Amino acid sequence: MSRKRKTGLKDLYQILEDVRKIRIEHVESMFVRSELCSKHTDNAISDKQADALTDGLTEHTNLTEEQESEILFLVSAWWEALNSADRAKAFPAPLRTRPGDRRGMTLSEKIFSLHDIDQRGSVAPGNLIRVDVDWVIASEASWASTYNRLRKPGIFRNDRFWIAGDHVVNPRINSLPKVQALIDANERAKRVFKLTDYQGMNELCGITGVFAPDILTQRFIQERRTPRHKTATIYMKSDDDAQYVETHEVDLSKVQSFIAKYPRPDDVVPAVDCGGTELDGCFIGACTTTEEDLILVVLVLEEGLKGSIGHLGSAATVAASSFTMRFTNPTFLLDAIDTKKWDNLRRTRDSIIPEFLTEIVEYMEPSESSSPCCEIQSKGRIIRSMLVDASTVKHQVLKGTVQLLGDFIDTDALAPAESLIDMKTHEAAGEYCLQYTHPEFRVHVKGGFNLVVAGKAFGCGSSREQAVMALLGCGVKCVIAESFASIFQRNMPNLGLLCISMPEKSFHAAVEDGAEIAIDFNDSIIYIDGRAFRFNLSPMERELFHHGGIASAFRKFGSNLFEAMTEGKRLGVTPDRGITEFVDPHPELQCFPELRWTPPPKVEVKEYILISEDIDPPIPRFVVMHGLFYAIPPTITGVLPEDTEQDRNTKDHITRSGWRYVPNLRGSSYIGPAPPLGHGVHRYVFTVVALSEPLRFDRSQRVSQRQIATAMVGKVAGWGQWVGHFERPWPS
Repeated sequence: MSRKRKTGLKDLYQILEDVRKIRIEHVESMFVRSELCSKHTDNAISDKQADALTDGLTEHTNLTEEQESEILFLVSAWWEALNSADRAKAFPAPLRTRPGDRRGMTLSEKIFSLHDIDQRGSVAPGNLIRVDVDWVIASEASWASTYNRLRKPGIFRNDRFWIAGDHVVNPRINSLPKVQALIDANERAKRVFKLTDYQGMNELCGITGVFAPDILTQRFIQERRTPRHKTATIYMKSDDDAQYVETHEVDLSKVQSFIAKYPRPDDVVPAVDCGGTELDGCFIGACTTTEEDLILVVLVLEEGLKGSIGHLGSAATVAASSFTMRFTNPTFLLDAIDTKKWDNLRRTRDSIIPEFLTEIVEYMEPSESSSPCCEIQSKGRIIRSMLVDASTVKHQVLKGTVQLLGDFIDTDALAPAESLIDMKTHEAAGEYCLQYTHPEFRVHVKGGFNLVVAGKAFGCGSSREQAVMALLGCGVKCVIAESFASIFQRNMPNLGLLCISMPEKSFHAAVEDGAEIAIDFNDSIIYIDGRAFRFNLSPMERELFHHGGIASAFRKFGSNLFEAMTEGKRLGVTPDRGITEFVDPHPELQCFPELRWTPPPKVEVKEYILISEDIDPPIPRFVVMHGLFYAIPPTITGVLPEDTEQDRNTKDHITRSGWRYVPNLRGSSYIGPAPPLGHGVHRYVFTVVALSEPLRFDRSQRVSQRQIATAMVGKVAGWGQWVGHFERPWPS
């Protein structure tokens, strides 16, 4: 080993000790024993990590240039992981007790609240929030193209970013040029972002649930060897007064096996309903197989085939069915299994944690940001003259011709598996869309039949994003279906394809192949042959469709895309979908400010309109409406906070004072100031408009902001404004 290389290793050791307080001892010894090689302090670097640097290396080891390069790379990757952890923004520490004015939350709500970037302290059903993530995982197939489309923005953290090479590991194809290109992309990512190898990619899939941690959970965490895998643990549980949509009591003695029937994975039925169905073969094993599944399979095989050797599998039902090659309910075999044997086999080792450490679980509560700064100018205003031009109001309508498809349109049909490697762009994917099941589909789309109307479970099958790319690539503008497969439905807005769930049977009975329809985004209505059908689309879905998907939005807004698209949209559902009551962590800031005005001179006022807007959201040239009130009597010359509160005793859009209001993006009468954390001071403009004639809308009529603006033309006698300043700084 050259003197230069000796110095290189010693320099690495010295940097570790100076910067990270990690001491590698006995550098000059003939053999460096791993049990002596590491000490750690505040960075919680494990013995195992330090061992990895020195196992098998001595000052007398002759390293090749390739080996030395790999060592330097691994060390630099390790340092970058430490730097990544240092750069991660630390949010306020969780609370030991729940604040007295905070609503009761479920465990799921607390988890989301803990990851809420704006740190409100609590969330409620219908809230639209931005969350920070713990881990990022991507397949190399999506990574190779998506990263370039995002203009190479860098990655999250090199110790929290996984590229799963699940499409290139097959030795029969990994030498092909197109597959080799994916492998090369992975290698480049490894070097650029200092990613180390993890060989357990087939174990990344998991089965999990959300449950309150108990002593057993705490014991499992405490048994972890690496300190950093247990020092940041936070235990939470649901509040006793948490609100649930439904509650169910599960009788575990009646739990039974189920089967997902072809061709729809969501079509799950009890195994007894399929009893006796003949099978041509059985396959046991999948990437989601757990250790307990495998043990159960072995025990079922032992009971069913006494004295025989059975192959390991992933499901007791499949094992039981394999005996007669007919679907078989495995309950009678499961009941025959010795529970003591089951417990012994699935217990990997006895606990080595002292009992006193596991006697108490300390539950924590999500933290909340410090009180924001607020200033409202509430001096009286003299109303001035103003005219409003209705032509400035943009009305969004999508028109097209319907192409009908049936139920259970599968992603394997939308994007055939053998062509996935060629689907690098939307256009390339579109060449294969439904080529086997509906060969005429692409021709019809190019002929103008670009609005797809389908039945149940559209997009069932695999989770491949290329299925959405194929629809976009051949020219589809929108898919309206009775229902969607859940993963496919999430992929559509992410890639910028409009999807509308329309479960109404009357709509599907009315629509025909070749029918002309119009989709009104402002009023959320689909028009067909003079009939109107209302639909629901969340603000985030609208934003993603408007910007052409996440990748396109990222090119416009950068890493602040979700901050920009969620400004002013704290709830993502419309009132027609039955949102629950919103509870804000700062209710005192949700009140409408007290305002006073003087009527315009020499004009008889018949009605007032009052509007509140945020004119400084992250989206350029965009104004967020927080409240719009009309039908305010002409005798009114001021507003109190309670005047704008909605009347809970009626479904009509009426305030407690009898005024009418247009629902904001949250579906309520008024949203208080809520700028993103750290975005600076926002200006909130309150405008009162005096009308010389009333608007004359019916009491039960649902009125939009566009309709108000149109009806105002020629009736405006004057106006006045107030400006409020509001900021939410990062907590210190």
